[in-house]
Amino acid sequence: MDAQIIRYSNADTGEDLALLQIRKKNFVSKDVSVKFYLDKDVPPIGTELYHVGSLLGQMGANSLTSGLISQQGRVLSNGKVFGQSSAFAFPGSSGGLLSIKDDVRIVGVLVRGAGEGFNLFVGTPRVHSWAKKVGVDFAVDDSVSVPSDSDLQKFPIEDGEFSGSGSKVDAAAVKSQKFLLRLPEVSEKE
Repeated sequence: MDAQIIRYSNADTGEDLALLQIRKKNFVSKDVSVKFYLDKDVPPIGTELYHVGSLLGQMGANSLTSGLISQQGRVLSNGKVFGQSSAFAFPGSSGGLLSIKDDVRIVGVLVRGAGEGFNLFVGTPRVHSWAKKVGVDFAVDDSVSVPSDSDLQKFPIEDGEFSGSGSKVDAAAVKSQKFLLRLPEVSEKE
């Protein structure tokens, strides 16, 4: 499937988040949507989680693992606060969602790891705060109206630097790029 970047925030100076628009009609029904955990209380340590990601990249695409919220409030040298999970994740899992096992509301986006069962995630309070700040809170909060496709195309991509590139990004050039999301092929027998 094609996807287009709507907004991004880099890892070094931002939130390490991106919002992509999937370019496929009828990808999901109007009745089905992800739900974010937007409660004021932070889910407690020990909350059981699911992680959906692409463990080791394409080879592990669409994998489901489980684990726990291991810790809340991990602060890295960049001053950003992360949650910690024991859900198995590998390189390629970044950007995968973590949801509460009982009600599948999303509690965060996996962004970093240091071994299969030690990974860090951006919690939904940070995701929601960033989304509000850059005008894409419709992606997190069902009570906010989704802009029209033409209005979405007017959204600026955050100017900044890609991690490690050292050069400014041409937002128009990035926005015009198409990204191919590969899904595993299903045989006719399946």
